[in-house]
Amino acid sequence: MKKHLIIFFFLLTYNSVSAQKNSCTATDLIERLEYTKAIELLSKCIDVSSKNTASMLQLANCYYYTSNTGEAEKYYKLSYEAIKDKATHFNYIDCLRSNKKYEEANVEMKKFASKYSSDSRSTTFQKKDNYTEALLNQQKKYTVKKININSDRSDFGGFLIDSTFYFVSSRIEQNKKYGWNEEPYLDIFSSIRKNDTVFSQPVPVKELNSAFHEGPITITKNGKNIYFSSESFTVNQFDKIKNKKLKSGQVQLFTATNDNGIWKNAKPLPFNSKLYSVSNPSVNSINTIVYFSSNMPGGIGGNDIWKVTINADGTYGKPENLGPKINTEGDESFPFIDENNLLYFASNGRLGLGGLDIYKIDLNNESEAENLGTPVNSSKDDFAFSTFYNRKIGYLSSNREGNDNIYSCVPDCTNYYAAVLTDASTNQPLSNAKVIVTDTNENPITTLQSDKNGWIEFRIACEKTPYLKIFKDGFVTKQVAIAPTVDPNLRITIPIEPIAEVVVTDTEIHFNPILFEFNKYEITKQSKTILDKLVYIMNQNVAMKIFIRAHTDSKGTAKYNMNLSEKRVQSTVNYILSKGISTTRISGKGFGESEPKINCGDQCTEEEHIQNRRSEFLIVKD
Repeated sequence: MKKHLIIFFFLLTYNSVSAQKNSCTATDLIERLEYTKAIELLSKCIDVSSKNTASMLQLANCYYYTSNTGEAEKYYKLSYEAIKDKATHFNYIDCLRSNKKYEEANVEMKKFASKYSSDSRSTTFQKKDNYTEALLNQQKKYTVKKININSDRSDFGGFLIDSTFYFVSSRIEQNKKYGWNEEPYLDIFSSIRKNDTVFSQPVPVKELNSAFHEGPITITKNGKNIYFSSESFTVNQFDKIKNKKLKSGQVQLFTATNDNGIWKNAKPLPFNSKLYSVSNPSVNSINTIVYFSSNMPGGIGGNDIWKVTINADGTYGKPENLGPKINTEGDESFPFIDENNLLYFASNGRLGLGGLDIYKIDLNNESEAENLGTPVNSSKDDFAFSTFYNRKIGYLSSNREGNDNIYSCVPDCTNYYAAVLTDASTNQPLSNAKVIVTDTNENPITTLQSDKNGWIEFRIACEKTPYLKIFKDGFVTKQVAIAPTVDPNLRITIPIEPIAEVVVTDTEIHFNPILFEFNKYEITKQSKTILDKLVYIMNQNVAMKIFIRAHTDSKGTAKYNMNLSEKRVQSTVNYILSKGISTTRISGKGFGESEPKINCGDQCTEEEHIQNRRSEFLIVKD
């Protein structure tokens, strides 16, 4: 895929083809970007014992640009050892990653970081030198499958609007071939999506295609405007290199409008230039900004991500570089902006698995770019990621199987949960608490332990509703439902009640009384907290049996109060039973107003009445 990322201009010959074949050197072929022919020529005159460093570097670059990282690695190693060049060293490291030689790549990256410490690739590596293991082990976010319309040539850059799927391909045989890889020129195709991986027979979008390269494309949400890459030759913009008998052109951006399903009135964008390339457009959902890749002046690396504002009158602002949060000294390309202002892009200048990797960054805040990990990324070139929320589908391009192919990416829907456990009495973090996560049917999902800050975090499938069972010696066992965490930097607080104030004797359990509201028998929120402590004690002492004595105040008749106290017993028993305590271990009786805690007769204050509306707990001896 490097052929689509690194190409900044196109070269056409305008002299006799047969004369060229007789006179071309490898340097001539490379200047024409005819890397396949250059490899054929250089391979005949170079071996690993050759002392011709310049030729070895030429051969390494040719293999690199045609994605043969196995051969490129060999010749980069030899040429780097001779010339100690920064770009050659990093390309060598990239080849090692692409060939899954991650330990060797890290060794070389340490040398690179030591020598070029101010390079952003170096500073990032020094912060995360274990990045490879982390990327390979991070949770899978997508299921990736190859779609049915790939050919034996290059296919990439999928874009879905309604049921129409656009992409770029070199599948049509032509007399004229692109010297870079000896494939036909790229054209834009469309197909009808039937499901995630099955599409109708593709047809070329003839009104957009020319004799040169076209694509990839992006379309506004309303379907009225398309932006696409093409060559400046289509608008007769090129420079002549007379001594080489060549014409040089640039990749440029064009736009067209939809007229009853036909794209018409194609025109170049005003910031195109003969001096630099602009390509790989992506328009935001409200058609106010176009993102693109370019090597125009003012960038950070070879190819950067830029944006340009679309004004209300249809004119364009001045292109803006997206800066070091996104761009590196390497190459960044294939931006895709989704409806939530998340930007996806491909880069070979960050810590990845090899070649181009796909990254995501939230443009709404100051977040860091995130590598999407496997299986979206591989050790090869992965690029042109697009996602469409209304269909819950995305598309990825990759040369992981040799050719550039398109793959569907179905999100593996998981929700993120994060909480901090605290001591309810002190608000201090509760460390080393055991947390069992279950589903609604109490089937275990995972078991966690809170860290020194009381933090827990986990992910589960979106269709599951998790419940937490929290255990900690000296604290009431708690079961609680938990909602997904919207902000990954925030945690909900779950206070856990201590049981330190509970005293258990041979005959009674003493703690804060269970109190009831006037003329009611429902368990209050405060009483539930106290009863949870009782349940904890009973779970810790499996032979313990409890007898409940419920009381009322002296208001009302004795008969009414006796009936009310029985209801208070039953509601207390029912709550304890709901926590899993056996019916054989809990019983009780109501005593009405016959045994007041404060014997104040008809002179009771309201506070004294409250103290008399209570339950007491006795230990039953067999």
